Amino acid sequence: MHGNGLQYASYEIDDSSWPKILLPSRQLMPSQLKRKSEGSMKIDFSAKSGFVWYRRNFVLHEIPREKLLFQVGEIMNADIVYLNGFRIGSSGRFPPEFKSAWGQFRSYEIQPSLLKKGKNVISMCVYFDSEAWIMPPIRIVDYNTGIKEKMLADIFRIHGIQAMSISLVGIFAFFFYLYMRRTKEIYYLYFSLCCISLSITMALCFVENLYPDIRISSNTLLKITQPPLVFFPPLLAIFYRSYCAFPVSPMRFVLYFLPPFIISAMIIAAPTRYYILFFRNAFLLTIPLYMTDLFYISIRQLIRRNKRGLLMFFALIPIVLLGSIDILAFTAGLVNTSMALYLYGIPAMLFIFALYLVNRFVTSLNQTEKLNVALRESIMENMRLAALERELELARNIQLSTLSRAIPSSPFFDIAVKYVPAEKIGGDYYSFHMPAPDQIGVLISDVSGHGVPAALIASMLNVLSEMFSYLADRPDLLLSELNRNMMGNIENQFITTAYGFIDYKNKTLLYARAGHLPLLIIRRERNYLEEFLPRGRAIGLSKENEYHVNSINISRGDRIIFYTDCAIEAFNQEKLLFGEERFKELLLRESAKSPQSLSEYICRELHKWAGGSLEDDLTLIIIDIQ
Repeated sequence: MHGNGLQYASYEIDDSSWPKILLPSRQLMPSQLKRKSEGSMKIDFSAKSGFVWYRRNFVLHEIPREKLLFQVGEIMNADIVYLNGFRIGSSGRFPPEFKSAWGQFRSYEIQPSLLKKGKNVISMCVYFDSEAWIMPPIRIVDYNTGIKEKMLADIFRIHGIQAMSISLVGIFAFFFYLYMRRTKEIYYLYFSLCCISLSITMALCFVENLYPDIRISSNTLLKITQPPLVFFPPLLAIFYRSYCAFPVSPMRFVLYFLPPFIISAMIIAAPTRYYILFFRNAFLLTIPLYMTDLFYISIRQLIRRNKRGLLMFFALIPIVLLGSIDILAFTAGLVNTSMALYLYGIPAMLFIFALYLVNRFVTSLNQTEKLNVALRESIMENMRLAALERELELARNIQLSTLSRAIPSSPFFDIAVKYVPAEKIGGDYYSFHMPAPDQIGVLISDVSGHGVPAALIASMLNVLSEMFSYLADRPDLLLSELNRNMMGNIENQFITTAYGFIDYKNKTLLYARAGHLPLLIIRRERNYLEEFLPRGRAIGLSKENEYHVNSINISRGDRIIFYTDCAIEAFNQEKLLFGEERFKELLLRESAKSPQSLSEYICRELHKWAGGSLEDDLTLIIIDIQ
């Protein structure tokens, strides 16, 4: 049913007169449905965007005890899903701030309390713009099974593509640098441009899904990402010709790049998403011409028995084959896929090209063996330094593994952590204890000094904090046990520590500190900041330390901030402190930001104040009470 009426989500509505449609389907645009219309189906067959409602009834003979997941392979473009009239999830955003959830595997949680014995109704409101499909699977599954498949789908469709896109930026920089050092080998330039064009194109696969609050409209993102896509085939063809030592005449250069320039101009000037995709798809139909050129050059390599050219040809085969499938899917709808498959052929191409570069590197390395003894000694010294650097990097990874990098997930708390060691390894430490979903304990510590000694003490603290996790709801006893066990084991150093235990149900926060900075709470209702500083000396100074506990009332919307001294003791070039007042003012001024955004923003401001690098370890934990 077309329209954006919320009444279509109602459990009681009579949908017996609605037209029937078989899902999943790739062809859900009105112009495609015209061939399948039933009776008086109310569809504007000229529509290129709009809202559509889908409903499905199912019967339960018994209500399950465990929560379930409603999953859909992909819905194009944005959707809101209801169960028995209750909203259970959404992806993308509806106009006027339209965001497409392209490529996202939908997985919405179903609480048993929403289900009815007997008839149940799933309702989906879908906004489509120039493309419309619902891809398999469409199902309700148990939570554990569904969450695993959701995780795998996100890795392959979103996070993996993001990692590949970021990696391509680094590869672009590397090969562009090579070109700047060796301008006679112009194929380095072409290859670097291939990498950056693909990197920008890949942004379409993850930016809107991972960063929906970026103030770029969905159509603007499409205009940014699609011109690099149309430049990729000619860049790849030119790169392959140059790599295989084939001449590239000015006329050929113009013939290769004139169509992408024209299509890119049309895409940028296009008034609607429909025309952006139309021009993009029109160009995709010309890709076989570039493929033909690649195969022609490869045949020439066979005749010449040029191993270097043939090696690159085999590297291009996955991109060519997967790209052909993409053309059939996105221009003609002949293949039932919504994923851009050609992206997964890129690693093979990069790996094989890297083999060639490694071979060149090994050859150069063999030549260096002919250098004089002094140079060899210098190389050995550099290798020893590199080994030391690797050991420090290993120590850094070990230390990071002890920290709570996986932030606890809870519907009651929105948690963000920012940890920046001043050196390879640092002396700050934090951990979370969650005895129940609505309870969480937060430990933050700062070992005096930094570097290797401080990191070793932080590792000891990690073991002890886990050992005494049964004291999660007793901050004073937890700090006392940490102090008792650390005394005599940390030489002349000491540790400032704070621990807070948040009980969402009782709306209380128990807080104790051992010489640490005060706890800050921003009260959302009146946007003012409170500071709590119970008595307690630093760990390692005395066995007789006594720790007092503040019992603090909290409310929904309150923001709780734990931090180490780098947040207020960063120096600028004039040797001025960032200071407590500036830090608190920053927290209040930017209180509208999410915890994650605020932590990133504060880190940037501190780096800016300190001229790019911090002299001490920084840990910042921000928790919003939901």
